[in-house]
Amino acid sequence: MAKAKGPGKPRVATIIFLVIIAYFVCFIILFLTKRDVRIYEVTHGDIAQSLSSSGLILREEKVYNAPTDGNITFFNLSGVKVKVNDSVYVLDKTGNLAGILDAHSEDKGDFSSDDLKQLTTMIRNFETDYDYSGFSGIYDIGNSINTMTANQSAAWLESNKDVISKETGVNDAVTVVHSDTTGYLSYSTDGYEGFKEEDITEEALDRRSYEKKVIEGEGAPIKEGTPAYKMITDELYSIYIPLTDDQIKNNDLEEAKTVYVNLKKVNAGIRGNFEIVRKNNLKMGKITVNKYVMAYTGDRYAEVEISTSENMGLKIPNSAIVKRDMYAIPEEYLTVGGDTNETGVNVQKGDLFVFTPISVATKSDGICYVKLDELEEGNVLIKPESTDTFTVGKTEKIDGVYCVNTGYTIFRPTRILTRNDEYAVVFEGSTGVQVYDRIVLDAENFKENEVIY
Repeated sequence: MAKAKGPGKPRVATIIFLVIIAYFVCFIILFLTKRDVRIYEVTHGDIAQSLSSSGLILREEKVYNAPTDGNITFFNLSGVKVKVNDSVYVLDKTGNLAGILDAHSEDKGDFSSDDLKQLTTMIRNFETDYDYSGFSGIYDIGNSINTMTANQSAAWLESNKDVISKETGVNDAVTVVHSDTTGYLSYSTDGYEGFKEEDITEEALDRRSYEKKVIEGEGAPIKEGTPAYKMITDELYSIYIPLTDDQIKNNDLEEAKTVYVNLKKVNAGIRGNFEIVRKNNLKMGKITVNKYVMAYTGDRYAEVEISTSENMGLKIPNSAIVKRDMYAIPEEYLTVGGDTNETGVNVQKGDLFVFTPISVATKSDGICYVKLDELEEGNVLIKPESTDTFTVGKTEKIDGVYCVNTGYTIFRPTRILTRNDEYAVVFEGSTGVQVYDRIVLDAENFKENEVIY
């Protein structure tokens, strides 16, 4: 007698099939109804008259030659800042430095207590002073670790020179070279070291004819008396850009003593001293700055944008700016509470005042602006260490943008410095919109916490 088929099996298969169909239908609907989102990446800039150019960098720098033949291995990367007596490189006559270090990897020991104490202090200071508008502290910590590791290896090599020579059968097998000054390392030369302002020619300002020689490391052979590395010994450097009479006139540069500079490589806007240098038929703008020298240790030219306007900041399209109502609260009502030292206010609840954490969107002239969902209209606040109270209710419209770095819209406040028909320049600070943020261009068509992708 044939066994009857279970009545549930076809039904389960049908359900699974319908679920798959429903999934594809929903996917197609979502795809067809997905909104076209135009995104803009925030950059530094100005809406006033500005001048873009490539400039020749002159600075205090010195080339150091190898004291003997050998194979050179650098202890640090180009751009790292070293102190007096820090290890720079090792000259190895055996051709097998990596093998020697690997064979004795367990003999080099750990960081000293002073090194660990210094590193711990740097990390704590970084955590305390962290500002997400800049990341130089991260590089400082990384460079410190690299330098400590380099000095540790160098100290072991120097203290075991005789052992290495005996093992390899090579006299003076390794030579460790130390820095005799503080500065930034560079592993290239170009003949402009020691160049002065009076040496600049029209050809020198034209980067198309520029050549530089890169000094190879990682065990590359080097001859005695040839360049081993270069040291940049001053934070201050000057950028010389060619100028025409029309450029000087159109950009109001004749009487300018300072300019606002956008260093395009690092996309950073800073103020620099300025003067016009005239030499025979050559006219140059001399821009002197003292920041971001590390970024240009391997460069002789810098792409810059200069302006005499004080309204340098973050340049964003007007269409990306929206206004949003926020509660206005006197800054003096802010306090710190809770187990995590959160910022907040004391809100009246019956006969008690209860600490309520809030996120301050922005501040201006002693007033804090808070999103409407952080507090409720009619909340009574008490000033810390006082009997004064303030009733939440007054709102003001705050300019801002919708940032979509995380895939959904987050309102970020802005402070507009200047604007024209197309763009606005907003203040760059530690809160609000930041350089490289991705923001919605047609902001009026969106609201906060809307999923974009």
